Amino acid sequence: MTAENQLDQALASALIEQLRPIDLTLGAKLFAGSPLSPLPPMADLISAPGRLFWLAALTSYAQGQAHSGLSLDPEMRLVDLFDGLAETMPKLPLAVSDILGTGEALCRDFPDFVVAEDQGAAEVRAALIYRDDSRFVYFQRWYRMEQRLAGFVRERLQRTPDALPKGFGETFQQFFPPSGLVENPWQAVACFAALRHAFSIITGGPGTGKTTTVTRLLGLLLKLPEASRPTAIHMVAPTGKAAERMREAFGANFEAMCAELPEVDAEQLRARKEASIAPASTIHAFLGSRGGQVFKHHAGNPVHCDLLIVDESSMVDLELFNALIDALPETCRLVLLGDKHQLAAVGTGNVFSDLTGTVDPRRERDLNHFSADFRAGFAALSGASLPESTSGPALCGDVVVELTHSYRFRGDSPVGQLAELLLSQARLPGPNEAGFTLCGFEEDWFSRLSAALADYKTALGHDAPPRTLLKKIGSVRVLCAVRRTEHGVEAINRRLGEYVLGAGVSGKQATDGLPFIIRVNDRNLGLSNGDCGVFYRDKNDQLSACFTDPDAPSGVRCLNPYVLPAWEPAFALTIHKSQGSEYDAVVIVLPEMKRKFITWELVYTAVTRGRKAVTLILPDALKGAPLEHTNRRSGLRQELLPRD
Repeated sequence: MTAENQLDQALASALIEQLRPIDLTLGAKLFAGSPLSPLPPMADLISAPGRLFWLAALTSYAQGQAHSGLSLDPEMRLVDLFDGLAETMPKLPLAVSDILGTGEALCRDFPDFVVAEDQGAAEVRAALIYRDDSRFVYFQRWYRMEQRLAGFVRERLQRTPDALPKGFGETFQQFFPPSGLVENPWQAVACFAALRHAFSIITGGPGTGKTTTVTRLLGLLLKLPEASRPTAIHMVAPTGKAAERMREAFGANFEAMCAELPEVDAEQLRARKEASIAPASTIHAFLGSRGGQVFKHHAGNPVHCDLLIVDESSMVDLELFNALIDALPETCRLVLLGDKHQLAAVGTGNVFSDLTGTVDPRRERDLNHFSADFRAGFAALSGASLPESTSGPALCGDVVVELTHSYRFRGDSPVGQLAELLLSQARLPGPNEAGFTLCGFEEDWFSRLSAALADYKTALGHDAPPRTLLKKIGSVRVLCAVRRTEHGVEAINRRLGEYVLGAGVSGKQATDGLPFIIRVNDRNLGLSNGDCGVFYRDKNDQLSACFTDPDAPSGVRCLNPYVLPAWEPAFALTIHKSQGSEYDAVVIVLPEMKRKFITWELVYTAVTRGRKAVTLILPDALKGAPLEHTNRRSGLRQELLPRD
């Protein structure tokens, strides 16, 4: 044991218990030269050369926890990386760097395996890359993906802003009259940013008008002169449900926008929309998924696209972002939409949160800080001046706009009050706090769940058609933080299935009245991961899998249930699966857990799925409890910081 390796046998054994088989395999591969090698002897593991094993194993574990790599910051403690250690060794003071050493020492001691970024990392094939500016170690693959994305963003940010046609201010003010910009100019500002930049980001909470903003942006783009007007416009989202919502919302908003315009202009826009804008789809369908992360479109076969709009961008991980930018032509304009407060993607990285960060991380609340040139350009185009900003500049500068005015939640609405409590105080409501609907596990909490589905059960008992059933089940949803335990989605789906459909119902068999969610993409059937439907048996005793389809004459698309890809019951969903969806009411079940799983982002995402009502079912220990923020670690933010 050395000063750089404060590892003893007890701690080594505890770490091995926390690591996954793949982490141990990678550690053995780098240490012994083969993934088939057995776990090295304990004497080797606690020796100075054994640090190579732990470096590979801990980096693999960190990446498995969705970090881009492993932080060697002295403040990064082992108990912060491993929840299990926090339970068994809560007072363990050691940092990760206490057992591995510094990044410089690792590069010096293991030069064949670890290379510093500033020493030709792009040309070497070392397994691990060390970044000194962020004290971060990556596996080569993830380092290259993060660099590729950072390079794409930097190149777009450095482009000279597009000049708009002379006299375009009149058109802009037709869509955004100056009188309407006094209290809330941000939708207009977001459109201005997207008109002048090849890359832009629009972030905002639910009901702030992200889809409305994009609709008006498209209207403005379609009014440009032919030489600069995009003719191949695509809108995508990570899940089928989010893409479906985008299609519906965009269609309604486009017609509402046209209704405000002179008939001649409205007809011109409708014609150009039909010729230029493709229906919203999933990202995988847009890229031509061939299974896994293999796509038809890539750098060697880019998509035909002048403008790409990505909704629910917070759900897109580092790998999928790379696939997306690789497939875009150099001239394609990219607009990202999302809520910076929502859960990060399930996969690796923290891309959208990093892109919507500020130069000073202590001033993250307000992003609307713009350069003098941007402010002057907006005033000239819109006829309105931007209010003075007291916030710090956004990490990506003028291309990031935050929509701050909610049109959905009034200040006194239950959902609005709960969302504001989370934003301002980062805690759950207390047991006797007025204005919130809470239910403890010591109460009859299941009756709250069954009451939420009473209308659906009644409609089923009255032989309602599938369109009605889809509407009923689509208006309310039970959201769970976990899959297992008695308060997890699997157990609750079983109990709700018995309540609605009767005892003995199997959640593994297609059954009349059982709502379900698709778990994997199926290109042949046109189904996407996250699509929700209902099994329905008609008067001829024919069982079908029914999905909402606005393009179908009946509003419903029916398939043979026995050809569906993998699915599971959907009376209740995990909060992660609910992203991209909205319901009139949600019932949120938060179990008591030892792990730091109930995070601020998890609760915020669940709460903001509801439009009108939210019920929280939770243990007494969580009532009034503060919520910790998710801390995804990556080097992307450091890579995008302004350079001297």
